[in-house]
Amino acid sequence: IRTQLQQKQDFGDETNVINVARIINVMGNICVANGDLDTALTLQTKAVEIKKSLLGLFHPSVAISLMGLGDVFQKRGDLDKSIFLYKEALVIQKRTYNHQEHYMDFGVTSYNWFNISNEG
Repeated sequence: IRTQLQQKQDFGDETNVINVARIINVMGNICVANGDLDTALTLQTKAVEIKKSLLGLFHPSVAISLMGLGDVFQKRGDLDKSIFLYKEALVIQKRTYNHQEHYMDFGVTSYNWFNISNEG
């Protein structure tokens, strides 16, 4: 996994780097589904880092990656870290989703956060 500058050299413009981050995110989800939580943690963390560095802290795509990372921590049994990440995703969604079409995304995140909070 390379630094942001190396990624831009390898993959081209910022849009391509974001697409690579999305692919890394999906790969992390696949690792979670297959039970490879160590690799999933590495991939999801990298996806969050890339997206935050290019899109800023308050972007819906960052929230999606934070939820993926939260899922990894949930599966690893670290509910406190998972809840923290879901709360961070909710803050981003509340700040960026001001149109009715995005309420479903906010609702899904809230539902997942509630379920994780009640696991402990």
